[in-house]
Amino acid sequence: TVKESFRLGIQQHDLIRWNKHRVHVRVFDIISKIDVEPTTFLELAINSYAISLPAAPKKIRSKQKPPFFTSRAADVSNLTRAGDNSIRFKVPKNIRRGVVVIQLVSPVEMDSIIKQVPHQTISSPETKSQLQGSTSSQEDDFAMGDFKLSIQCPITYGRIHVPAKGCACVHQRCFDLTTYLEYCKQHSLWECPLCSVTCGVSSLVIDDWFIGALKVAGPEDTFVVVNADNSFSRAAPGTSLTPPPPPASSVSPKIERTVDALVTPD
Repeated sequence: TVKESFRLGIQQHDLIRWNKHRVHVRVFDIISKIDVEPTTFLELAINSYAISLPAAPKKIRSKQKPPFFTSRAADVSNLTRAGDNSIRFKVPKNIRRGVVVIQLVSPVEMDSIIKQVPHQTISSPETKSQLQGSTSSQEDDFAMGDFKLSIQCPITYGRIHVPAKGCACVHQRCFDLTTYLEYCKQHSLWECPLCSVTCGVSSLVIDDWFIGALKVAGPEDTFVVVNADNSFSRAAPGTSLTPPPPPASSVSPKIERTVDALVTPD
């Protein structure tokens, strides 16, 4: 069992009481270089008050090895006080070298995150040809005929409002940015729902090409037509179109901002 202490200033604790800051405890495995979700094995206590932690971390299903997963922190804000605070925890047996980190974090509004995501035109055939260096047969098919492009978010199947994807995604479809951020905040898994490529906040882009499709679509439409000249149009009733070509091979909260690291005991 390890006993340490950390100190909170009066102004810091006032921000915690007003829910503008939170105090989180995280566990990091130095050897595997991953966050370990705090569970009952930690036997965590703040100022002699035991923290209720889940019995076991949730199982993550991912095609990525390892998955880009952000473990949930233990929120100990309500047990802290201004001045000195004690922390007691048990060293996990499965972690030979690790760090327990106490963080003072501030919530970030969703609108603030969306405003920081850059705009790019990455789905058009011309842009993809430049990014990949050459035109593949799949891109030739893209340019030769009309096909339909879904404007539904693959997470909720609702209309996309802010079209986004990972900067390394090679498919034409997008997901709704707000929906994706809410989903990742809930599940702590940052992967594209279309291709499973890692999509952290820093690798997200808003696709301006796809915005053009949304401007053409009617209120009840679920897809638009991508014409051979790369323009968009609504599909006439009964129109039979091919789905978009398969992408070429890939070439990439809880959202929070760390304000101050209070202590990092060995």
